[in-house]
Amino acid sequence: MLKFDIALQQQLISAVLDDFSANDCLPSLHGGQYGDTPTIWRDAVIEFLGDSLAAGLIAPLTSGDGYASKTPQDICDMLRLGDLSNGLDAELVWDVIHFSGTEKLVTMMRDLGLATWEARSASLSPALKTALTQLRLVGE
Repeated sequence: MLKFDIALQQQLISAVLDDFSANDCLPSLHGGQYGDTPTIWRDAVIEFLGDSLAAGLIAPLTSGDGYASKTPQDICDMLRLGDLSNGLDAELVWDVIHFSGTEKLVTMMRDLGLATWEARSASLSPALKTALTQLRLVGE
C-alpha cells in the first residue's frame, strides 16, 4: 500500500492537468529515475501506477497499441518485463505508455481544490488523504 506524501499528492495533481509516462512519474521520490536509488524509485512507480489504475484514478491513453484495454497487472508486468507483443523492452515501455487522470480523479481533485498547477505547491491535504484511504490507495 502506498504512503501518502507530497510526491504522491503532486503526481495526482499533475495527472489531472497533463498526461505522463512512467519515467515522468513521482520525480521527487527517491531522487526519481536519476537518483541514487533508481530501482527503489521504479518499484514505487510501478506500485503507484498499478494501484492508481486499479482504483480508477488514472488510465492509459487510448492508442493503437491497445494499452487502454490492459489490466493494471498487465501494465505493471510490461513495465517490469517489456511489451513482447509490440517488440518493446521494458526501458521503452516506460516512455511509450502514457497515462492521464480519469474523470473520477478530476472530479475528486476539483472538489478538493487541487486541480490547478498552483496546488502542486500546497501542503499535504488531509481531505485528499481521507479520500485516498477510502479508495484503499494509501494506508492510514
